[in-house]
Amino acid sequence: MSPEKGKGRAQFTSYRDWMAQLPVELHNTPLFNLAIPGSHDSMSYDLDINSSIIEPDKLKKLSKIYCARKIVRKWAVTQEETITKQLDAGVRYFDLRIARKPNDTDPTRLYFYHGLYTQTDVETVLKEINDWAEKHPKEIVILALSNFKGFDKKIKEQLHNHLINFIKTLFGAKLFLRMNIPTLKRCWDQGRNVIVSYDYPANQHPEIWGKIKYYYGKSMDPAKVESELCRVLETPRPNPSFFVCGLNLTLPDDARILKYILRLCDSDKSALLHPQPACYHSPSVFMSMAPGGEGPSSTPHRHTNRLAKERSPYLLQHAHNPVDWYPWGQDAFDKAKNEDKPIFLSVGYSTCHWCHVMERESFEDEEIGRILSDNFVCIKVDREERPDVDKVYMTFVQATSGGGGWPMSVWLTPDLRPFIGGTYFPPRDYGSRPGLKTVLNRIMEQWQNNRPALESSGERILDALKKGTAIAANSGESPPLAPDVANRCFQQLAHSYEEEYGGFRDAPKFPTPVNLMFLMSYWSVNRSTSEGVEALQMALHTLRMMALGGIHDHVAQ
Repeated sequence: MSPEKGKGRAQFTSYRDWMAQLPVELHNTPLFNLAIPGSHDSMSYDLDINSSIIEPDKLKKLSKIYCARKIVRKWAVTQEETITKQLDAGVRYFDLRIARKPNDTDPTRLYFYHGLYTQTDVETVLKEINDWAEKHPKEIVILALSNFKGFDKKIKEQLHNHLINFIKTLFGAKLFLRMNIPTLKRCWDQGRNVIVSYDYPANQHPEIWGKIKYYYGKSMDPAKVESELCRVLETPRPNPSFFVCGLNLTLPDDARILKYILRLCDSDKSALLHPQPACYHSPSVFMSMAPGGEGPSSTPHRHTNRLAKERSPYLLQHAHNPVDWYPWGQDAFDKAKNEDKPIFLSVGYSTCHWCHVMERESFEDEEIGRILSDNFVCIKVDREERPDVDKVYMTFVQATSGGGGWPMSVWLTPDLRPFIGGTYFPPRDYGSRPGLKTVLNRIMEQWQNNRPALESSGERILDALKKGTAIAANSGESPPLAPDVANRCFQQLAHSYEEEYGGFRDAPKFPTPVNLMFLMSYWSVNRSTSEGVEALQMALHTLRMMALGGIHDHVAQ
């Protein structure tokens, strides 16, 4: 299993613990001389489509355009599996590129990046790796931290010191000291199974190793990449040390990256929807051999549900979620009644930003998909296709939460009566906000143990809505005069008006033209009154804040 020959075979019962299964004659071999599998841009599976574009430089100015961010993400994603799944698959070297977001309110919070920032911060991922290392003490994990984008001069030393101290505190005695030559036996005897390489001077920290040299082909030609790596492997190395051979295709500079991306879009309009294969596979195993080069591999869909037969673009976007989706219809209703399960109704539309976020974060999550499919009848509705369904349940959500929006998430009884509603939920608890997984578990528990109370709560809200919208037909009572109705409407809007940012109620807000037109009409009739002046001010301030805010397209104006 030497890198010089690329030969040697070992039979493993599990890649999760393959180092522990290596033959005894390799236990005293320096790790420098073993070919260790790794992943290139290991955290790129977590890239955030809502992030600003960090690279290539020529695309930074297009950060506000969703399409551009989507294209960059397709180019930048090199891994499909999470860190834990990579570890379970046998990966032991991780290429971790660090960045700080500009203007982050947390002065020491860091993220990973490749084209875009990741959603998950550095400390969360390192804790995940530490948890895995504790459970697998004979597996040696090598973490290469590099790049450190956005480390401005004024805070650079502070950020490096914070990160290094966090690493030392987190991994503690698991860190292998750099003055010793690492072998499997030495690591096992000392109980140290984490090696951290840090691409910044840290000589005062014996637990931190220096930069690991990374060789790659700098070409899109597989033959040239292989030739360059063979040359590196055949070059004598007088000082034993770690080095990386990256078996990944590479676009050499920003200009060629930009041309490649634009050519990709011109030649294949589906590039925004489907990954392009941009990787080269070899049976040889070198440290940091990327499973997916500089672009994601095109793989068959792992899941296909009933929405694949629908015609709505929004429903088709969810056709390959690991959720057993049904379209709105009798099949779903019958299933809910026959199995006596609550219904999870998700409503959105194809151009809704937070609908895309919730799909990526939650509906593509295997664990959440399993909870939904096993315990609920899941129905997905396009509000542009079924505005009637959307209006009914949005009324309920607005009445129970004081706001509304999309994606709309509502839980129904088998006879379609809502009992809990909301909008966007993060996949897991975030601050004081419960995540979708927590909400699902709580509803399951209440449905099983306290169902009557759950249903009666929904009934009370529905009864209140019916009474609130019912029109009394008493023959002896005259209908209210138009000015009285207008005054009452103005009072209600003034009560819910948000003085700082305009609009009505708390965020998230949505444009409500009927309210603004009413306020202007009210002003035109009551110009001489303080109420009329206030109505005009409310309408104009709301419109002004909309023009200055994100709802206005500042790029294409």
